[in-house]
Amino acid sequence: MAKLNIFVNEKNGQTVSKFGKAKDSEKIVFHNQHPTQTLTVTVVGETPAAGVPLCEGPGQNTVSSFTVAAAGQQAYKICNAYLADTFKYTATIQGATPEDPIIIIERKRLLDNPIVLVAAGAAAGVVAGVVICTALANGS
Repeated sequence: MAKLNIFVNEKNGQTVSKFGKAKDSEKIVFHNQHPTQTLTVTVVGETPAAGVPLCEGPGQNTVSSFTVAAAGQQAYKICNAYLADTFKYTATIQGATPEDPIIIIERKRLLDNPIVLVAAGAAAGVVAGVVICTALANGS
């Protein structure tokens, strides 16, 4: 399973993060790179309809706020029940100005699966065959 690493540190009094895009159900690892200060992460702006984006694991408790010890790391998964394609969080290294990054989730689309495409094509062929056979049988 792939994972998204988020590296958080402090630079000139500002909390800063480096990361890429998250994939659906991917593990997200928050790395506190500051050698002496605690990192606090709080998910912000989630809607009740979308739910909370981070879970301890599949089917486990959701997490909307947590801390990471100095030079430590903490991992969570994107909840399967989370409906939105993005979420924001506030990251703060103790004593630094917070930042509010956004995570974009690359969702798997049903039509990206070649098996689904083959099955859909076969089903369309069967339907077309039934329509043609029915029309021929009725003399149309």
